[in-house]
Amino acid sequence: MDSVAASRRQARFDSELERARLRWEEKPDLGNCADILREKADAELCPSAASALAAVEQLEPAAAPDSALPVLANGALALVRLLERARYLNFQELGQRSLEGDAGAPSAAASAGSRAASPTASTHLRALKAPRALHGLSGEHAAVKLSDSPLSHLVENNARLEQDVLRELAAYLEYGELPVREAALTEVRRIQSEHVQWSTLNHVLREAMVLESDVQQKRKLSELAALGLPRGKRPDQPTGSK
Repeated sequence: MDSVAASRRQARFDSELERARLRWEEKPDLGNCADILREKADAELCPSAASALAAVEQLEPAAAPDSALPVLANGALALVRLLERARYLNFQELGQRSLEGDAGAPSAAASAGSRAASPTASTHLRALKAPRALHGLSGEHAAVKLSDSPLSHLVENNARLEQDVLRELAAYLEYGELPVREAALTEVRRIQSEHVQWSTLNHVLREAMVLESDVQQKRKLSELAALGLPRGKRPDQPTGSK
């Protein structure tokens, strides 16, 4: 690699680490995660993710790659495990509320229809319109309730944190010197083996593959990215996210 390309890579690496440092200075957290995920099977997800996130926030800006990489990898893994569970529970909650809304609409319509019954055509027309108006109000009320769901907020916050940690990890994988990129790939391979279907990590791998100049490293990135795809699916061209 020529000196100009090397200096550009180093500048981007430094820029990404500075962005990460400023982000972690904000001390973001998972909020009241433990109050939202109360099932016994989920008991370890929130404290594990919180502990892993705190370790990321406590990394020294000048931490050596061999110290920073395992912390970032473990942080991303703990966060994605929590995220996928929270997403599942959120979808479950959305489905339940949708069923409850569908069950409530007919009774409201029937009630409105019975009250509006009359021999006149105009009254009959109002009776036909009433169920739709009531259903619309019911839908608006449900939308407000869903947008205020603690689970929805947890999913949104956790997804942002997972992306932030992965972005910092990606800086080492994409812009570090070759030995650093190789070490980052080793950590990525480790966490991917523990969580294979990981869309955001797979996107990071494909972006790194596009940027990679070393033939052997590019091949390894390609092979690892292919492992994370659903069977039979071809990778899309990465669209630069940074």
